Amino acid sequence: MQRFRRVLITWMVILVLMSSLEIQLTEGIKCYDCGNCTGMGGEEFDCGSDDRCLETMVVFTKSRKIIHTQTCSSEKKQKESVEKNYTCDSFRQFEHWENTFVKECFCSTDLCNTKLLTTECKSNDGPMIGGYFYSTIASFTTTFFLLKGLLR
Repeated sequence: MQRFRRVLITWMVILVLMSSLEIQLTEGIKCYDCGNCTGMGGEEFDCGSDDRCLETMVVFTKSRKIIHTQTCSSEKKQKESVEKNYTCDSFRQFEHWENTFVKECFCSTDLCNTKLLTTECKSNDGPMIGGYFYSTIASFTTTFFLLKGLLR
C-alpha cells in the first residue's frame, strides 16, 4: 500500500509539472515598428490585440522616393490586402495613387517583419517600376529633339 501511494504521488507530481509546461502566458506578438525605416529597421513593439506583423514598401515612381514601414497588423487587414492583390512577391499598382507601387508582407511570429529590408527586388519588379522611368526619359528626349528641330 505504501508503494502504491508513492507511485501515485510521483505520477501526480509528474502530471502537474507536465501540465505547467503546456501553460503559456498569452502575450501579444512583437513586431518591429517604424514609419519610414532606414538601416536595420524599427524598434521592438508589443502589438497587444494585433496578431500579425506587417512590412510595407511603397515606391513613388515620379519622385523616385521609397517608403518602407514596419508595424503591427491584423488578420482583417491581411484579408483586405489580399483582396487588392497586394503581396510580398511583387509590386502592384497602388489603387489610390497613379505611378505608385506597393508590396505588403504579413507574418505571424515575433519580430518577423524584416523581409523587405533583407531582400532585393525580385526580377519581375523592374519592368513594372522601371518601365515608367524609361517611358518618361523617351518622352523627354523625343520632345527635346522635336523642339530643337522646330526652333532652327
